[in-house]
Amino acid sequence: MSDAHTIRDEAKKLESELHRKWKQLEEIEHTCQHEWGGVEYVPIYRPEHKNLGDLSRGVYLGVDTILSDTYVPAVNTRQWQRTCNKCGKIQKTTAVKKKSVPGTIPGCGGEVEVPHFGDK
Repeated sequence: MSDAHTIRDEAKKLESELHRKWKQLEEIEHTCQHEWGGVEYVPIYRPEHKNLGDLSRGVYLGVDTILSDTYVPAVNTRQWQRTCNKCGKIQKTTAVKKKSVPGTIPGCGGEVEVPHFGDK
């Protein structure tokens, strides 16, 4: 048997073992009585870029519509995460909910957006 066959067989065994480990981890996380640590702000950043049109890619099929280059600006998406202190599960969210907060002066409270992880 060649080296390639041996490596391929080993890779299949490792892939199977990895699949079993992910299933075990999923079961542990599912049954854990999570104790969540602090919330951390971890924004998702997508840098600016240009979607190339037909002419920039050297594609012109002689049709009526020619797509031009399109500039796409950078985007920062708000995201938060928290980690379970027991099992280490990391939970992320981009959802927010409104929360009433008291003001420093009576009658001057307001609402702020806080991360919402779906729990009550």
